[in-house]
Amino acid sequence: DSLFVLQAFVATIAVMGLALCALTRSRNDAERRLRQASDRLETAVSARTEELAQKNRELAADLAERARLSAALEQREAQLAEAQAITHIGSWNWDIGADRVTWSNELMRIFGVQAAEVRGTLADYLARVHPDDRTRVHHTIRNALTTRAPWESTERILRSDGSVRLLKTLGGVWTDPAGEGTGPFGGGLVRY
Repeated sequence: DSLFVLQAFVATIAVMGLALCALTRSRNDAERRLRQASDRLETAVSARTEELAQKNRELAADLAERARLSAALEQREAQLAEAQAITHIGSWNWDIGADRVTWSNELMRIFGVQAAEVRGTLADYLARVHPDDRTRVHHTIRNALTTRAPWESTERILRSDGSVRLLKTLGGVWTDPAGEGTGPFGGGLVRY
């Protein structure tokens, strides 16, 4: 009986030893796979971090360039406004799709109106042209859209104070890359 108990004990120890070896090996394999996955993840994170850092540098450069271009544009617009004020030449631009006429500050001064008084439509602009000249001016602008040719016109304008002035207008048509007219523009010089 003692021998049988001893053999059972040794067999139990052997099975436990084999189970412990299997668990140890399994644990070692799991740790190795975990380290490999961790290394791959770390490599991927490092690569992605560098990629994002590069994108951030590019974005910062783009933002700096946009800021520079915006400042340059603002300076050009200020120079244009100053040149228009010195020469007493105003300008306007008609966005056909939005029926939006944008007046320069000098053109508003020439017409004797404040920005709040300008509704910004072609009809509003034409309403400030003398009634005897209105149809001709409208036809000239519409014709320019069809022909895409520059135009020249002289018309009387009605200032908000009731006075009448003679305005010499030169204009053209903006076109898109396909050559389609997107809207006319003009500049006016007061004759008297």
